[in-house]
Formats: sequence, structure tokens, C-alpha cells
Amino acid sequence: MEEKEARRILETYADMILRISYGSDQEETQMITNLSFDVDGVHYCLMTFDTTLTVDDLFDMAEELITEGK
Repeated sequence: MEEKEARRILETYADMILRISYGSDQEETQMITNLSFDVDGVHYCLMTFDTTLTVDDLFDMAEELITEGK
């Protein structure tokens, strides 16, 4: 897979989605950022909780995983 194609695929699925979870009586608000993708049959998931990393930072990390893994 070409680097340009990998970035296009990542950007296609970068929509933000609100998730609500159950499990505690305490109300808690967190900003969770998640980037999941498959390359050559391997599933990758990058997830952050309350971080200053941007979506571009996650894309850069994903790109590094893809290019360094070859």
C-alpha cells in the first residue's frame, strides 16, 4: 500500500463519534481519541484519553507504524 493511499484511508475514517459507556455511579467526562485501521491483515488501534495530541499527531503515528512495519 502506498503512503498516500494509507493516509487517504485513515482520513476517510477519522470522523469523531460520541460514545457513552456504563459502569460507575460517578459521572465522568473524558475526551477520547481513537484511530483504528487495518493494513495487510493487521488491525491497529491508537487511543488516547484526555491528551493534547491532535488528530494530525495520530495520523503521523499511524503513518510511522505503516511505513516502519514494512
